[in-house]
Amino acid sequence: MPLVDYTNSIVNVANSILKDFGAPTHHASLACLNEFLQNGTYRNVVLVVLDGMGINVLEEHLDQSSFLRGFCVGELSSVVPSATAAAIPCIRSGLTPAETGHFGWSLWFEELNRTVALFNGEDMQTEECLPHGYNPANALLPYPSITDAIRKTGAKAHVLHHVLHNFGKRKYNIGRSMTRRLRSRSRNFGKRSFTYCYCNQPDYTLHRTGTRGEDVATVLRKIDKALARFAKKMRRTALIVIADHGHLNLQKRYFLEECPALTNTLRAFPDIEQRLLGCRVKQGREADFLRACADFFGDDVDVLPKQRTIELGLFGNTDTQKTGQDYPQFERLPDFFLAGKPGITVDYHGGASKNQLVSTHGGITPQEMLVPLIVCVKD
Repeated sequence: MPLVDYTNSIVNVANSILKDFGAPTHHASLACLNEFLQNGTYRNVVLVVLDGMGINVLEEHLDQSSFLRGFCVGELSSVVPSATAAAIPCIRSGLTPAETGHFGWSLWFEELNRTVALFNGEDMQTEECLPHGYNPANALLPYPSITDAIRKTGAKAHVLHHVLHNFGKRKYNIGRSMTRRLRSRSRNFGKRSFTYCYCNQPDYTLHRTGTRGEDVATVLRKIDKALARFAKKMRRTALIVIADHGHLNLQKRYFLEECPALTNTLRAFPDIEQRLLGCRVKQGREADFLRACADFFGDDVDVLPKQRTIELGLFGNTDTQKTGQDYPQFERLPDFFLAGKPGITVDYHGGASKNQLVSTHGGITPQEMLVPLIVCVKD
């Protein structure tokens, strides 16, 4: 049923990099990537994560003569949910969502009786940040980073976050700026080095224009040309480009606040993602919840009990040698998930920022789950 493969995923990319530097791994590495890396042959290893650049987006906007498509060596699975807040911790750690506990954009914390955005510590119900800048994700959901593990081997490791919101509206080339910073980190003075670089494009533009928007093509072409120039000047470097997830054009929105019969059964504010919304139901009200979902959503939304998602291994709990006790973060999962059919999102309430979104992600369709593995090596 689910289109997720934790033996050929973005998680395994991180473990291939750990293996290449001689650091301990958490899961299987990717054989095809290992062949390119050749057991530490390259002095510099650079991993670029282009947010939202699924296979469908790549093939829609770049032709086969482009750098990114020309060096695409395969397809990878994202994680569940197919969203940045879940995927980036997996790429940064080499662990699955079942292990990091970062199950999506937001999570309900029993310790606080609040649903909190994991990236910025915002209370999802009040839309205000917690006092004193506190973010429970940092304190309650820490995870080991591959950069720290690589530094322990004696190599250098760098982290770059390249975020630009006004792309195309001012004279600033995100691709050129990003690659300039990459080149400066690759000057390692004799030591091996790893550089992790996250770029928020094309995701930012996709959300606002859709998967076929011309602005998306402009973004990708500029990034493609910049990375091609970077690769041309590389020496003893392996460049790996992946995405955290893909995108799917939004078709219909549901807001729970419009269905009191459903919200009255909830004991906490919903969490996780709009394409895979988590609901915690008051004890004894499960039948009322399911009935309200059927009446409100019809066939547009599937209701998945928590136990069913665990049985399917959606969050990466696929190691047969591990038991439920090895995944303590499952205690934080909601009772039910509302999984929208393709193009369907579910949220508690609307708002200006949500209503302007044209494209979305977080579900388990091929458009959201399949991302490219792009590799270019230079001696």
